Amino acid sequence: MRSAVLLTVFLAGCFDFSALGGSKDMAMQTEPPPDPDGGVACSTTMQCVSTQNCIAGQCQVALASCAAQKAAAPQSTDGMYWIDTQSGPQLVYCDMKLGTELCTPGTPQKHTGRTREGSNLSFTMMSQFADGADACDIWALQGTDGFPLGPFGKDLPGITLTQCQTLGFVDDVSLSECRYGTDTAGGYSNCGFTVSTYLAWGHHCSSCAMGNGDWTHYVKMGPFTDGKSLTNVSGTIRARCKTR
Repeated sequence: MRSAVLLTVFLAGCFDFSALGGSKDMAMQTEPPPDPDGGVACSTTMQCVSTQNCIAGQCQVALASCAAQKAAAPQSTDGMYWIDTQSGPQLVYCDMKLGTELCTPGTPQKHTGRTREGSNLSFTMMSQFADGADACDIWALQGTDGFPLGPFGKDLPGITLTQCQTLGFVDDVSLSECRYGTDTAGGYSNCGFTVSTYLAWGHHCSSCAMGNGDWTHYVKMGPFTDGKSLTNVSGTIRARCKTR
């Protein structure tokens, strides 16, 4: 009697994907095919090495900032990009309408953006990558005039963007609320924002002296005795937005 032995050998490589931001899906990605013109074809930046971005279907050298990337390739869309900093390549989330970083790794940083729901409100916030750069934590969210931004959501006819999309991110992951107002007995406070009058940027208010009513965009309203701010200044109350 004849017998045959089939020996199958699986070779498993060990790679450190944390240098690319730690995405849960990175280990599943395959090497992109060579481009006919000699470059490397791609469909996402995560298929390129850490000194390149996927632009127009091809891996191209990373530039110094989101602004430089937008200037070189105006068709660039919001998303994750490598930028070539003095300390080395860094993966960041770019708002390509403005050509600016909205979220970066490491130490939390202050960033500036503009809302997209129609008010074009300029805001500042503290932000930091979370979930291995799949999301961004934000806090101290306020207009450049110092008044906090309240929650914004699809609870009125005509509102089409989620809270995080309003700020320039992909979508919501988790949201929060800080009790904002003068009713200290009810647990309300200034949430750490330096304000003399408890006004806020919101889209719904009943019996407000300023900005009363329902709106499909951010409007300054108040003053509040028992209002809401999306985050507080210290970061103990923060929102999380999807980056990819």
